[in-house]
Amino acid sequence: MEERVLGERYRLVRHLARGGMAEVYVAEDKLLNRTVAVKVLFPELAHDEAFVERFRREARAAASLNHHNIVSVYDFGEDEGSWFIVMEYVEGPNLREIIRSDGQMDPAQAAELGAEVAAALAAAHAQGIIHRDVKPANVLIADDTGTVKVADFGIARAAGARQGLTMPGTVLGTATYLSPEQAQGAEVDFRTDVYSLGMVLYEMLAGKPPFTGDSPVAVAYQQLNQTAPPPSTHNPDVPPALDAIVMKAMSKNPDERQASADEIRDELLTIDRAVGDPEATAFIAPPPPAEATAVIAPGSTSVLPPVDPDPVPVVTRRPAGAVTDDVYRRRRAAVIAGLALGALAVIAILILLSGDDDRGTVTVPDVIGRTEAEATRILTGAGLRVQVTQRDSAGAADQVSDQDPDPGQVVSRDSTVTIFVARPAPTTTTPTTRATATTSAPTTEATTATTTATTATTPTTRAPTTTQPPATTAPPTTQAAPTTSIVIPTTLLPTTTRP
Repeated sequence: MEERVLGERYRLVRHLARGGMAEVYVAEDKLLNRTVAVKVLFPELAHDEAFVERFRREARAAASLNHHNIVSVYDFGEDEGSWFIVMEYVEGPNLREIIRSDGQMDPAQAAELGAEVAAALAAAHAQGIIHRDVKPANVLIADDTGTVKVADFGIARAAGARQGLTMPGTVLGTATYLSPEQAQGAEVDFRTDVYSLGMVLYEMLAGKPPFTGDSPVAVAYQQLNQTAPPPSTHNPDVPPALDAIVMKAMSKNPDERQASADEIRDELLTIDRAVGDPEATAFIAPPPPAEATAVIAPGSTSVLPPVDPDPVPVVTRRPAGAVTDDVYRRRRAAVIAGLALGALAVIAILILLSGDDDRGTVTVPDVIGRTEAEATRILTGAGLRVQVTQRDSAGAADQVSDQDPDPGQVVSRDSTVTIFVARPAPTTTTPTTRATATTSAPTTEATTATTTATTATTPTTRAPTTTQPPATTAPPTTQAAPTTSIVIPTTLLPTTTRP
């Protein structure tokens, strides 16, 4: 890439990733002589004051957070119309890459990673900041220490604020990890991040997200109306207590989830210790008793109503007629109102996630597993540019193994999507040397050869190759093998014919 220095200090070294509104580069801090990550706002958005303001807010929000599980923000600035944020560079894979390569995680490992993510969210919540885009791609694992780092507060929001970093109708998050209240465009609070963390835990344990679909709208509809089976359905090693934690975090009703990130962190740490030590006992709240017994303090006086020794249930019947018609009308009105609300919810989802707003944004299609030609056709049809990168992969040649940005992200129209295609296997050229030998002096030993043309057996006199070299040797001819198979010449050994 062309050498570029931002702010006369940060020299861009190589491209790292592409997000919904910015490119991310590995850079060298020339002043402090250290490696950093630099996020540069798309040029087409740098002239939009609304997007620039979101960018500023992200820098301020992330810079206010100081926690070992959160990617640090060092600097923010502008250089010849390019707005950028300088962040801590984490050398290592993200959680999405680990799940795609390794599949299902060990329950103890998943609980430990989830607890660290919860610690980062708790630190953000303590500063009044809701992440709103918790997903595996935003969870980084440092190679040297194994520390978990939560990144990308690009659509974060201050709790209770009427307007967050996300503008209406643009970026709401990734559909796979959206909470139901986000999909409906309702107010969010700290429990929104708890729901998304539950989705991430589910994917770590099951090896795949709980809800999938052909489009972000289809996935958001499932978030609103369907309940996923427990992770143990896909991974039998998941203990019931961890199942319960994940399913509680994924409750549709925020009141039924863990009340805070600290609460789910404590639960995950308890599970981690129990799974890691088979003799440890995980604390699971006992079910409430069938009949509770009230204890009255000694010396206190309580006035109780008289109790009928033989109570007779009283059944009140309403007369039929006009009342029945009134009930029918009320029920019909309730059904019509419910259908109308459902239709409005679907319309709201379509507007929020269709990826075709007045700012010219589009939702990135999922092309993983498709051929390069199919992926290019789908992406260009959605109004996106395509960049093809070949790399070694276990997948079939010419098949897309990964893409950047992720499927479901909302990006500006004409943005570039990088697709990673499995590199074709190299063709090996193997020289084959053939030699033609003349018949040496006759001996008492003969070999039996089969003549292809006549299929007759004719005694042929050959000298043993170990004692008599061939009289004449034709020059070796090098031929390219049609496949990668290697042709090995076979030496005919003389056989002895007994009289």
